[in-house]
Amino acid sequence: MVLNEELVEGVRLELEIERIVHGGLGLGHVDGFVVMTPFAAPGDLLSVVVVKRRRRYALAEPLAVLRASPWRQEPQCPWFTQCGGCNLGHLAIERQRQVKAELLASELGLPPIELKAGAALRYRNKGSFHVGEDGRLGFYRRGSNELVALDHCLLLHPGLEELLPWLERLVAALKLPVRQVIVQLGHPTTLRFVTLVLASWPGSVPETAAALIGEAEQQGVFTFLHQADKPHRLGQCVFAGTPKNLQVRLCGNDLEVGNAGFFQVNHEIAEHLARDVRAVFEAGPRERVLELYAGMGALTLTLAPVVSHVYAVELVRQATLLGESNAEKLGLCNVTFRTGKCLTIVQRLWRQRFSAETLLVDPPRRGLEPGLIDALEGFRFRRVVYVSCSLPTLKRDLTLFGKQGFRLTQLKAYDMFPQTYHFEMLAVLER
Repeated sequence: MVLNEELVEGVRLELEIERIVHGGLGLGHVDGFVVMTPFAAPGDLLSVVVVKRRRRYALAEPLAVLRASPWRQEPQCPWFTQCGGCNLGHLAIERQRQVKAELLASELGLPPIELKAGAALRYRNKGSFHVGEDGRLGFYRRGSNELVALDHCLLLHPGLEELLPWLERLVAALKLPVRQVIVQLGHPTTLRFVTLVLASWPGSVPETAAALIGEAEQQGVFTFLHQADKPHRLGQCVFAGTPKNLQVRLCGNDLEVGNAGFFQVNHEIAEHLARDVRAVFEAGPRERVLELYAGMGALTLTLAPVVSHVYAVELVRQATLLGESNAEKLGLCNVTFRTGKCLTIVQRLWRQRFSAETLLVDPPRRGLEPGLIDALEGFRFRRVVYVSCSLPTLKRDLTLFGKQGFRLTQLKAYDMFPQTYHFEMLAVLER
């Protein structure tokens, strides 16, 4: 038997998995000490090796399955344990959703709720690929910057997956340092956008590449080139296809999304989420709403017809311009978009004595920025509607709102990202 003090890097041990925790990790105990490992299922008995020791827990890598849990299934993806994209593909989809529901209930101290769900595979309308030195496309290996080249992905919509061979030919023909390739699919149209992020731009597209781009446009595939000085940045657009924006339909509204811009990657579940957000506002009197992290206005424009006014704040100027353009096309006059940091604009609104009945937030995974909840306290909102893709930050922010007298009155969850541990949540707080 391995003792607590012997749990150091390199030690091999047997680990019985009790449950799945945040990050999709299987959790077990050795001599009362927490050990977590990926690609595990409740009831598994695994042979693992410790790779990292912390004060309160250890991380391990699985070596072999000594006794398989009935929850297990054979992963459908040949790159499952290599690629960093998925972490629950070894569980049947019903078990994946059970894991998420139980995790949500455990973290928030509530009874389990059923996740709204759709397709388990082929649901992504957007994909982002890294490019290797040999021009192959793929994803980074889990926990590293090493590229795992692949020729298909079971999460991608077939209309995007079929582009992969053409994309590798285009990367080769460009003869330019391509950092990243982003593919997007419209809905319900079949238009597809391809955005290549370049480390440098010579000022023109080579003839062979231009021919490939022209041929693809005949099939509804439009190419954009961006030049970025730093990795993981989109940079400036230096070559643009026609049309300039991709169209998506949400709750009956046809919205334009910029190339490589943010929109939920799962159209089917995004529709459920948007309808549920609108239903929150339909149930009461028409009211003024302050929306933070509004993006290009997908939720803004969905709820505008059922409220008095929406004041929408977003950091990215391109997104607010799209929001204004979409509002104008839809004939919505009760929407105001502002560009800037949420905290800065909230402080300005406070000085201007702005008032609204409800706060709507849809922040990135890191949650509301530091100091923002304190800055919002003086507005005395009667209700907060919080859309979240991160359970830890939602739990943190609900606690902070609770100190201002808010209580959770409604909670829904959505399996927006099957095969991964991520999911979307909608929380309503009132006081």
